[in-house]
Amino acid sequence: MKILLLADYYSEYLKQFYTANNCDDLTYDEHLEKILDDYFGSFVSYYRHFKKIGHESTLVIANDYKLQNKWLKENNINIEASSKTKKEVVLIQIKNYEPDVFFMGSMFDYYGEFLKNVSKVTTNIFTWIACPYPENLDFSHVRCIISSSSKYVKTFRTKGINSEVLGAAFDAEILEKIKTKKLYDASFIGGLSKIHKERVASLTQLIAKNFNIKLFGYGLKKTFFGLIQSPLEKVYNGELWGLKMYETLAQSRISLNFHIKEANGISGNMRMYEATGCGSLLFTENTTDLNSIFELDKEVIAYDSLDDLEKKLEYYIENKDEALLIAKLGQKKCLEKYGYNKRILDFEFILNKYKV
Repeated sequence: MKILLLADYYSEYLKQFYTANNCDDLTYDEHLEKILDDYFGSFVSYYRHFKKIGHESTLVIANDYKLQNKWLKENNINIEASSKTKKEVVLIQIKNYEPDVFFMGSMFDYYGEFLKNVSKVTTNIFTWIACPYPENLDFSHVRCIISSSSKYVKTFRTKGINSEVLGAAFDAEILEKIKTKKLYDASFIGGLSKIHKERVASLTQLIAKNFNIKLFGYGLKKTFFGLIQSPLEKVYNGELWGLKMYETLAQSRISLNFHIKEANGISGNMRMYEATGCGSLLFTENTTDLNSIFELDKEVIAYDSLDDLEKKLEYYIENKDEALLIAKLGQKKCLEKYGYNKRILDFEFILNKYKV
């Protein structure tokens, strides 16, 4: 099976990557592997693990114009990749590759005319949605919507749209590339923007009570800094992406997790698997389904309220050996049950179920 994966990377990540890496002298393939070696996002692991199980796979990062322009140059195509031409360039790549299956992330501006054009190359179009999406999206060319959220899957099915659950996962290859010595009592890494106000409120209260928490994320500076002084500022350490993010998780004895409101009390965000996979003790909300993913208080710590979180955080910061033991058991469960070596087989099953 020939599989083309399409992703848009966060612009802040690309800016950070190119500040640290000069790829000017690399070929397109060398350049792609260089950026994939940083393990930003799940598409890296999909791409590599599809190859491992015998499929031909390629990954297109549509908004990485440095990379895209190399592909155009090497293929003697006289177009410059930019925000205005990125869809046109991707369509050229799709026609060139002739995939059996096309899969893209939550890139809602690609629905409609773009997917209609993709369907002329392959009708096996699969997309990912696990976050709020525009109500006017045109799903007419989508074979199946994949999601980590059973809520979304149920919603799509009631609309007569094929949809399947594919859980998040962790790539064990990351552990070979990072330092894991514990440096921090606790950390949080993730979104801190306006849509994360409950999370920000919880973190603010914890910091106000002098818990030793390192804070990393995106959205905070723009939303809360400047004229508004945030109590989080004193522990905020900027944005983390790729291997730097994984290394910080691995160096944190405890990793805090707060699902967004739209999760509706259901567990399953990426941070759960990133933290446990890296060997950090996961603290996450106690939900109805959490115990079916990890064993409570033996593999992860579940909290019922902010007061409960404070008490348990204080206890496990003091009792480091006990925290380490639970973290190791959580990591063992994550690597054995939720590794990409297993998850990719679930993905393959979904593709085979719906493709024609």
